[in-house]
Amino acid sequence: MAKANKKIQVAIADDHSLLRSALANLINTFEGYTIVFEADNGNDLRNRMQQLHVIPDIVLLDVNMPGMDGFETTLWLHKNYPQIKILALSMLSDEKSIIKMFRLGAKGYLLKNTDPAELRQALDSIVNKDVYLSEYVSGKLVSGLHQDSAPAAKEVVLNEKEREFLRWACSELSYKDIAEKMFISPRTVDDYRNHAGDLVSRTAAGEWSMQRQDTSTVKVTVARDIDALSQPFSVAGGQIPVGRYEWTSGTATYTSNQSRRVYGSAAIEAGDYCDGARQTARLSVNFLVGRTLLFEPNYTRNRVTRPDRAPFVSNVLNVRVSQSFSPELFVKAFAQYNDERKTASFQFLFWYIYRPGSDLYVVYNQGWDTDIPNGPASRVRGRSLAVKTTWWWAR
Repeated sequence: MAKANKKIQVAIADDHSLLRSALANLINTFEGYTIVFEADNGNDLRNRMQQLHVIPDIVLLDVNMPGMDGFETTLWLHKNYPQIKILALSMLSDEKSIIKMFRLGAKGYLLKNTDPAELRQALDSIVNKDVYLSEYVSGKLVSGLHQDSAPAAKEVVLNEKEREFLRWACSELSYKDIAEKMFISPRTVDDYRNHAGDLVSRTAAGEWSMQRQDTSTVKVTVARDIDALSQPFSVAGGQIPVGRYEWTSGTATYTSNQSRRVYGSAAIEAGDYCDGARQTARLSVNFLVGRTLLFEPNYTRNRVTRPDRAPFVSNVLNVRVSQSFSPELFVKAFAQYNDERKTASFQFLFWYIYRPGSDLYVVYNQGWDTDIPNGPASRVRGRSLAVKTTWWWAR
């Protein structure tokens, strides 16, 4: 439990504004805690700390954010404000992300489907014990340790650069910082991290980026990839034969000012791909209607050309709609269509906090197969309904 004579100051960094607002309202109901400010990402968090001259006790931090993500933000906070306790709150459930956040300095890690009672428990544990480990996260950490301790299939001989990488990897530095220390691209680090005696995959990249005063950014990346396939690889409606492939690609990305009511990002990627070529276009737009209704349509188009084959084209369209009727009532819907896989899906989420620390959480999922040959236009592939309720008793 937080100390009664002084409220614990909490800051939230998450790019989903409605979820962030709902979390802020929830935490403000917790005795002993208060929200001091909210931020869209790591850059916004850093700017607000400097502008408001506020150093929070705890930062509730999303991992997957545009611009400065949770990994970079954790590293920056741990380096510049080691007294701040970081609690990660993310949809990413893989052990790689969890372990990396702890290595960079996080004190706890929660999934976004966590109920309010566990969020309160995690905050109390971080304040009083300096760490919080849920059963799920503990299992992931143990699993990661077991994988790390698995016996090697053959003796691995490391060169001097790889030995240098291992020395840095044992520190608290991120892969990006390690790359700067070794005077190489961050993505080149993958070659050393995945070493297995023989070169299997390597990516070397150069990146240029510019951020304007309104936080809009332009980024250009050029990458050189090498892949040595020991078995055929299925892609784009066919198979890439065994062999060694080298190719170059470039990506240009623009992200607009995220503090406006309408903002988004656009990216174009083009270049070679194994024995062919690939072009990808991505567009994401966010419309904030009033203060509580958010529309997020996204579109991705991929085109792959390979020798002696017709071009492979896929289009994926999805839209997310979020509505906060009040600080206690929150709904979200998500729909997606993939024309190449000929599938469609829909998800509906209902979240109601009917008293401080107690809530009702409902999720409905449904999927369809579409464009069935000699059949109906669509056919239901599956349905699921999950209902969870939590009741918080407080003395």
